[in-house]
Amino acid sequence: MRTLSVLVRAVGSISLVVALACDAGAPAPFEPRWAGVIEGFYGEPYTHEARLQVIDFLAARGLDTYVYGPKDDPYHRDRWREPYPTDAASELQALVAHGTTRGVRVVLALAPGSDYAADEADEAALRAKLDQLLDMGAQSVCVLFDDVSPGSPAAEPEVQVRALRLAYDHVRARDRDATVCFIGPYYFGTAEQLASGDTPPFAFSYEHPSDAYYDAYRALPRDMPILWTGRHVIPTTITAEEARAMRRFVGRPLLVWDNVPVNDMVLTGDVFLGPWQRPGELLGATDGVLLNLMTQPRASLVMVGAAAHAMLEGSAPEAAWTTGAADVDAFLSSGDALQRLAPYYRSHPLLPDTRDAVQLAQRMETFWTDPSAANEAALREELLAAEAIAADVATLSDATLITELAPAAASVQRAAEVARAALDAVLDARNGGSPDRAALEAQRAELRTLRPQPGGHAPVPSLVQRFISDGSSVRVDVFGAFVERALEEL
Repeated sequence: MRTLSVLVRAVGSISLVVALACDAGAPAPFEPRWAGVIEGFYGEPYTHEARLQVIDFLAARGLDTYVYGPKDDPYHRDRWREPYPTDAASELQALVAHGTTRGVRVVLALAPGSDYAADEADEAALRAKLDQLLDMGAQSVCVLFDDVSPGSPAAEPEVQVRALRLAYDHVRARDRDATVCFIGPYYFGTAEQLASGDTPPFAFSYEHPSDAYYDAYRALPRDMPILWTGRHVIPTTITAEEARAMRRFVGRPLLVWDNVPVNDMVLTGDVFLGPWQRPGELLGATDGVLLNLMTQPRASLVMVGAAAHAMLEGSAPEAAWTTGAADVDAFLSSGDALQRLAPYYRSHPLLPDTRDAVQLAQRMETFWTDPSAANEAALREELLAAEAIAADVATLSDATLITELAPAAASVQRAAEVARAALDAVLDARNGGSPDRAALEAQRAELRTLRPQPGGHAPVPSLVQRFISDGSSVRVDVFGAFVERALEEL
């Protein structure tokens, strides 16, 4: 899928996963439940060092699963038939070993669906690649058939089932305790939709409806977990009730591939540092919950930390987010940089909470309601603090973290500068001056370019909306709204 990967059950060190779908009936037991992350985005894969650091953070927060499935690793997807070169194989083996040491299962995924031909040569290649992954120490396998090309052999349900059964039998022959998980082309939708073939519109148009795939998957062993993203690729919410219904429908362990905070595809260029807006009880309603990471590994940890507190401790989203950001700053030795920057990037264009810079917005509203000297001073102090974040980020000792955060911090700095200019213009006008309205209008236009989002500050375009979510939200532009109100007064 366009923002996915897969998981597996693992005892001890690692797992590989096979992605597709399932059959009906009472799900087989699946313990312990998985809680962790997926490196499953489109874009430049993480470095080995970044993965090790993410695993260390997972271990520190009580999370236990890391799924390796970066879409742009050529040996994972486009060149899946070829064995990993020696250096890359050594890194993956070390990753598995590090996960074992830290109590985190590393799940190695394989995605042959781009051009799997279902002939003897490809079956032999699949066995050989699985052998290499198992030789790296993986205890389970993930084979992915998401985002397969319509009309290709791999788009046929029977071809997928044959490949998945081959993978299951081959892996189990080597390790009877190993797990093979899977995900298929229709990895989203409610249980009712998938059972009837009435799934939401998607970027691909397959010859077979969703129920044809799920009917075919009933031939697979029932202890093969399946991955699912919710009612959409990036759903507004994933309820425990929806998850329980889906688990009953597939009749096998259900793993949630949660496509947050991932920022690939139409979300490229943005960064999401906000709360995890899913119910903490989602983990108890399924067999695992895995967050798909952003292309920035360190910044991704803010939402991962929040999810850990929500899932494992039952914390409310806001409290989990506040504590999680502090956890990440402590883990990265970054002072309070993420805690200060995160409030300005807490919203997501496809999730319900559209609020950015809540405290700043309150200061602004207070100023408009009561423009006293004290309220003006408090607002100015808040804006100056926002401007200072960029300089503080630049002084961090972690060069990679600086690279990840600097663009976002620079955008906040510039937006705060423009808002402060608007504040000065309002005060100047109230004191009988003649502020430069045209200059402020030009700066207001500049604000619209500072944070990428689908459709700018308007709702997500209808095509994109159908592709990823059951609804879009209009992100509140705190700085822009203040400048516009200032312009109305000038």
